Formats: sequence, structure tokens, C-alpha cells
Amino acid sequence: MRAVIALGAALLSACSGIKTYPNDLPKNLSVQTKASSGSVFQSLNVSLGIHGVDEKCQTVYLGTIALERPVVEVGVPTQGQVYLEFVFDKSARFYSSSSSIDYGTLVRLRPAHQYDADVSYIDELYKVTVRDKSAGNAVVERRALETCARKGR
Repeated sequence: MRAVIALGAALLSACSGIKTYPNDLPKNLSVQTKASSGSVFQSLNVSLGIHGVDEKCQTVYLGTIALERPVVEVGVPTQGQVYLEFVFDKSARFYSSSSSIDYGTLVRLRPAHQYDADVSYIDELYKVTVRDKSAGNAVVERRALETCARKGR
């Protein structure tokens, strides 16, 4: 029975296009998540999608990691830029209704630096703050993907 459930879950995730982020790089981003849907009739899932960004500013989807625990340690690439996409998915438990909010930022994480991300969704308000702990806890400014500078222009 467990094998059937596991197979069903694997097929469902394969069909959804969501790839699990391998998270096999040295851990350089600690994500602290505080999230509440605000209602027993709704569920809230928070995840982090990680995308590599090449010299032409094209993104390559590397995978998604669920932020199901209060603290999740993630190994994010430090070669080049990456696009971090925090996603808040809210859905009704007993009827068909859902909504999604994305918070994305283009970053260039530096080797040997440690970063913190504080992620919250409380009372219908979301907030994401990324800090470079190795640079005096400096806030990493949010950048839109469109601000990517293409090489060779």
C-alpha cells in the first residue's frame, strides 16, 4: 500500500512540473519561515523556487524546496546570478479556491558568505527579507529579473 501511495505521489509531482531542488551544495542560506493562513478552512504552503541565470539573463529552473519547517538550510549556487522565488500558495480545505503570491529576487550570492531569509505570511500580509550575515547582516536589496545585465551588449 505504501508503495502505491509513493508511486502516486511521484507521478503527481512529475505531472505538475515541479522538480524537487537537490539541495546538495554547501548550505549558505538559512530560511526562517513563519506562516499562517489565518483560517482553519484554508491551508498555506510556502516554497522556494531556485533558478540559475546565465550571461544572457535566461533562467534555468533548478528546482523547488518546500519550506515546511520553521528553519530550512539551503545550498544556493554562488557561480553567477540566481533568481530566488518565494511562493505562498493558499487553498481552501473544503471547496475549490486557491491563490498564489510570488516574491522573486535576483541575487548574486558570494562564495564563503552566509545568508538568512526571513519569510512570513501572517494576516494576509507577506514579507521576505534576505540578509548577508557575513557582511554585517546587510539587507540584500530586492531586484527584479528585468534588472539582469546581459553580457555582450
